[in-house]
Amino acid sequence: MSPAAGRPRDPAIDAAVLTATLDVLRERGYARLALETVAARAGTTKAAIRRRWPVRQNLVVDALASVLVTPPVPDNGCTRCDLVQSVRLLATALDERLPGGVLAPL
Repeated sequence: MSPAAGRPRDPAIDAAVLTATLDVLRERGYARLALETVAARAGTTKAAIRRRWPVRQNLVVDALASVLVTPPVPDNGCTRCDLVQSVRLLATALDERLPGGVLAPL
């Protein structure tokens, strides 16, 4: 297999786009998230964003994942109890770190 043509992707652009996406989500919400606005804030182009994230939902999921910390996996000796505790930990992490109302439209 031959290597991909073109320049290698700049990870700084990825980080800037994810940060800009979170900022726009906080200010405008998912329904009014415009890639043009994200691109302008990130100092890049809409095409650069589309190459990395062809679907807007994937961009939002990656942006949200970038601010989440993986909670420890509980082991109480009870599978059901562990699952319930895991869901509660995830819900708490989402509530503390994400802009309000972002997940509902997804």
